[in-house]
Amino acid sequence: MGGMLDRERDTVATMVRMYCAGVHGSTMPCPDCRDLIDYAVSRIGSCPFGEGKPRCDRCERHCYRGEMRDRMRAVMRYSGPRMIVRHPVMAIRHLLHRLEDHGDHPVFWIRDRPRRRAGRPLRRPPPQPSD
Repeated sequence: MGGMLDRERDTVATMVRMYCAGVHGSTMPCPDCRDLIDYAVSRIGSCPFGEGKPRCDRCERHCYRGEMRDRMRAVMRYSGPRMIVRHPVMAIRHLLHRLEDHGDHPVFWIRDRPRRRAGRPLRRPPPQPSD
């Protein structure tokens, strides 16, 4: 109870409900969105990585079928920006999880690269002789 998978299930269900309310205009999830919630919850529950699972977009094994993956992307694009306003705690937890396993994402390379100082050119190490 209260594990990472439970939070992920809640987050996905909330995002799909927000999408359905905003795009389809219904107070309760329509049958298509209900199917998407059921599918996503079943896929999360059967993830072979269990509680240590990475984010789905970073996983080497895609559990979602192509059509469902496309539908979930549309849901994420719509609901993601709205989550911080409507469900701030859930959104912050989701963002923290993203930061935990950022790995070698290009955004984080910027922090580690050498920087210029006061307009001076960047010093590069001398070339190494090739053998």
